[in-house]
Amino acid sequence: MSTPLFLLVLLFSTCAWSSYVPKSAFCPSGDLLVRPAIGLSVKETAYQHGRKLSADAALKKWLLKTNPSFGTGNLPVVCID
Repeated sequence: MSTPLFLLVLLFSTCAWSSYVPKSAFCPSGDLLVRPAIGLSVKETAYQHGRKLSADAALKKWLLKTNPSFGTGNLPVVCID
């Protein structure tokens, strides 16, 4: 990497990093916009169920392609994101 390019990258990375420095802030008062983290909402539950069906189908297809003797009757929750 040439020296001017290196310096430019260094300058921008330093500027980007400085925006992530912790700083003092005031917390809002009154009603918060975030709901309590108690369970999932109806929409979140529906999404999770639909995503699990889709993920299971893809995982089953991949497992059978990789090794047809893999058991695919009881698939784990790998990641739902």
